[in-house]
Amino acid sequence: MPRRGAEKYKEIKKISWGVVFTILGCILFNMGYFKPNLSWERINWLLISLFTVSLGLALFTSKGNTWAHLSRIFVGIIFTYSGIVKAIDPLGSAYKFGDYFDTWHLKFMGPYAVPLAIFMSIAELMVGFALLFNIFLEWAALGALIFMVYFTPVTLYLAFQQNLTGKELVHDCGCFGDALILTNWQTFIKNLILLIPTIVIYKKRLKIRAILLESSQLIFLGVFFLFGAGIAYMGMEHLPIIDFRPYKIGTNILQKMTIPVGAPQPKYEYHLFYKNNKSGETKEFSLENYPKAPSWTFVDTKNVLIEEGYVPPIHDFSIVNATDGDITQKVLTDKNFNFLVVAYDINKTDLKHIKQFSELYNWCKAKGIGFRCLTSSVERDIEFFKKKTGVTFPFYTTDATTLKTVVRSNPGLVMLKNGTVKDMWHHNDIPKVEYFNEIINK
Repeated sequence: MPRRGAEKYKEIKKISWGVVFTILGCILFNMGYFKPNLSWERINWLLISLFTVSLGLALFTSKGNTWAHLSRIFVGIIFTYSGIVKAIDPLGSAYKFGDYFDTWHLKFMGPYAVPLAIFMSIAELMVGFALLFNIFLEWAALGALIFMVYFTPVTLYLAFQQNLTGKELVHDCGCFGDALILTNWQTFIKNLILLIPTIVIYKKRLKIRAILLESSQLIFLGVFFLFGAGIAYMGMEHLPIIDFRPYKIGTNILQKMTIPVGAPQPKYEYHLFYKNNKSGETKEFSLENYPKAPSWTFVDTKNVLIEEGYVPPIHDFSIVNATDGDITQKVLTDKNFNFLVVAYDINKTDLKHIKQFSELYNWCKAKGIGFRCLTSSVERDIEFFKKKTGVTFPFYTTDATTLKTVVRSNPGLVMLKNGTVKDMWHHNDIPKVEYFNEIINK
């Protein structure tokens, strides 16, 4: 076979294998994405599928060092996905920053949580896109390396701290928003795996040729920035355009609160501390070898979580006040419509549209439809809020973190029927009463 023909055959073969690996990777990703959130099986499926897709794309779209391009595409996909899901829901990322600030005793950083969340999501998105499309690779490789070098030891610390204390300082890293929740150990291992191709990209960055002129690269980068800024703006001024939260429209809250029969239970390691009555020395024992002699006195125990059990997607939702007590079941089993105004902190509640909420309450009252405001604020603040705004609808207490998850708006509005979320609105998008009149008359 002539040399040119052999090279052409080799190129066709490479492209064909690239298409096969790309399709196979997409199938594997679809199979893995819908497995339970915290399972190692799911993490393995997703990593293998992304590796397969990246290999496929590297084979049929790139020339030169296949492994360098595989690394570029693999890291690019993960950074792009992470950036998009954060930009879609900037308030969710801001709440996660708040958790980190509380953990590190940096509460004075609280006012900067939102701008930091938006900046990080756009930065991740631009790094991811730049890696995927092979533009400004030197800067993209450096940006990816900075992210990984910083967050890998942070997540290792959080994972070790959880093992040592048995408590989570931060429930999850927030790497993928609410789209993919990982434990601290899963997050660290993910970062460790991702660090390897990131280093490969950084080392090979000068040897990977860009396919676009620098002027074209600037245009692409500008488009990526506008895209990220645009979806972040939509997520701030309205609700996220894609909802990954457990309370999304169509969710039955009671079902999401239920633990299935046979679900995995949490596993703990028990550390028992006994004091020797003669020497006064305190020693640590396990359940298997603790002393039973009267010369030892039990002092304390420490339980360390070694494996998480099944945690229902919704587990802290409640509707309580001093007058009615706990009416959670009553509201979630009501076959009629119920409206919930969600204001996790009424001291921070936007007051621009309070009049609309009052109008809707009066309409609900006339129709015999339930209408309640859920907040985590204390009674004194609630009374001050009532006097300040003139609202007369009833207030009930719910956990602040839960309310931040229910709807990304303070205040926001949720419409329930028989425990199912029928719709929800940002305070900027509350419909007129006439709209609700049509809904209940259907």
